[in-house]
Amino acid sequence: MKIDWTILPHPPYPPDLAPSGHNLLSHLQHHLDGKDFQTRDDIKSALKQFFKGQSPAFWSKAIHDLPKCWQKTVDANGAYFTRFRAVV
Repeated sequence: MKIDWTILPHPPYPPDLAPSGHNLLSHLQHHLDGKDFQTRDDIKSALKQFFKGQSPAFWSKAIHDLPKCWQKTVDANGAYFTRFRAVV
């Protein structure tokens, strides 16, 4: 039995970033900016607030945008991206 595989030169996302996290991280960072957490419960509360506050459209758009994000990372040979430039 022969399996026809296509070998990709590298993963379509940075290896230490989950593919589902690409869109999520910038929004989560914005939500947490400027907040001061005194306890672990403060952190849990802020995270719950963030996740509960996202609409179904947010998650749908994030999934829809994944191929574009993956291609951008492949084109940059796996480099991270800030808003305006790749970070190697």
